[in-house]
Amino acid sequence: MLKIDILKKVIKTSVYLSVIALMLGNNFSDAHEIYNHGYIGRPQFDILEAGFSLFDSSGKCKYYFNDVHFHPKNFIMRGDSLSKIYVDSEKNCVKKVLLNSLPPLEHWEGTTQTRPTYYTHHKSKFYSNSVSDIPTFEEYRKLSNAEKSKFIFLLNGFLHFDMSSIDAVKSTLTIYKDLPIVGFGEIFGEHYIMSDQMNPPSKIDSRAMDQIYELAGKNKMVVMIHNNLSNRSFKGATPTIYRKDTENVLKRHRNTKFILPHAGVMRNIVIEDLTSVIADMLNRNKNLYIDLSFILLENYIMPKVQVESEWVELIKKYPDRFMIGTDYLGSYGDFYEIKKFIPLLDALDVVTANKLASGNFEALIQARSYLGKYYVW
Repeated sequence: MLKIDILKKVIKTSVYLSVIALMLGNNFSDAHEIYNHGYIGRPQFDILEAGFSLFDSSGKCKYYFNDVHFHPKNFIMRGDSLSKIYVDSEKNCVKKVLLNSLPPLEHWEGTTQTRPTYYTHHKSKFYSNSVSDIPTFEEYRKLSNAEKSKFIFLLNGFLHFDMSSIDAVKSTLTIYKDLPIVGFGEIFGEHYIMSDQMNPPSKIDSRAMDQIYELAGKNKMVVMIHNNLSNRSFKGATPTIYRKDTENVLKRHRNTKFILPHAGVMRNIVIEDLTSVIADMLNRNKNLYIDLSFILLENYIMPKVQVESEWVELIKKYPDRFMIGTDYLGSYGDFYEIKKFIPLLDALDVVTANKLASGNFEALIQARSYLGKYYVW
C-alpha cells in the first residue's frame, strides 16, 4: 500500500512539473508546437481564400513586394539556392529581397537521433558562426546579372559580442566590395528563447555593437536589430521592459537608420496597446523603421481576420516608416508570409499600400545598394 501511495505521488509530481515546464516554455515537443507558437488570435490564415490572392482578375500582380527580411539559410546553414529563390520570387510578385544570414548555428551533440533545426526544439543550444555570410556571398558571385539584380545584403557573420569584430567586418566589406551590402543584421539582442541558448549571448546595447552602428552611420548603411520589447507570458500583457535597450541605441546613433523586426514582439509576447507603444517610439526616434514580419499580423494586426483599424491609422500616420518582411528561413515555400499581407494592403489607400509593399524599401534599402564601394572607416 505504501509503494502504491509513493507511486501516485511520483506520478502526480511528474505531471505537475510537466505542466510548469510547459507554462515556462521549456517543453518544445511537437505535440505542443501550436501552443508554443503562442498565437494570440487565429493560428494561420487560409491563403487560398480570394482575399489573399496576389493577382487580380486579369492575372496581374495586385502589388509588387520588396522583402526586407529573408534568411537565405536556416539555423543549420541549409536553404534553397539563390537561383531557385529568384525564380520563385519572380513568379510571386516579389521584386527585391534583402538577405541576412543567421550567425547562431544550432549545436547537435549527437546524443539524439534527430538533428535539431529550429530554436524551439527541446534543449537547443547555439554558438556563433562567424562565416555565416560567406557561402551566400560566394554563391551570389556566380549568378547571372538578372539574378544578381534581385538580391541585396546585410552583413551579419561576425561576433556581435566581441570588440575585435570591427576589424573582421572591415575586412569582409573590403573583400566583398562588389556586392550590394547595405548594412548589418539581423543583430540578435533580447530574444524570448535564444537569449538563454547562446553562450555568450549578444546584446544590441553594447560597446562592441556601438562600433558597428557608428560604421553604419558613417557609410549611410542600415542596421536591423532584433530586440523584444518584453518577456513572453502565458498570463496576459507584460510591461515593455526591454524597450529602453532599443531606444538607448537609437538615441546614441541618430545618424544610423535602424529596422526593428516584427515590431519587437514574437510568440507569447503580449503587449497591451502595441500600436501606442510603436507610435511613441517612432515619434521619439526618426531613425527607426518597423518591419511587419513573422507573427505580428496574426497576433496584432489581424487577430480576428479583419484588419484592426488602429493599425491602419498607425501606418497612415507614419507612411514612410513601415516595410514588409517574411522572416523566412531558406525558402519561400507557399508564399504564405507574402500573401497574408493582401488584406492589410487593401485596407490602406493606394499610395500608402504601395509604400508599405515596396516603396519604403526602395527609399531606405535599395537606394543604398548603389552607394560607392569605398567605405569610410
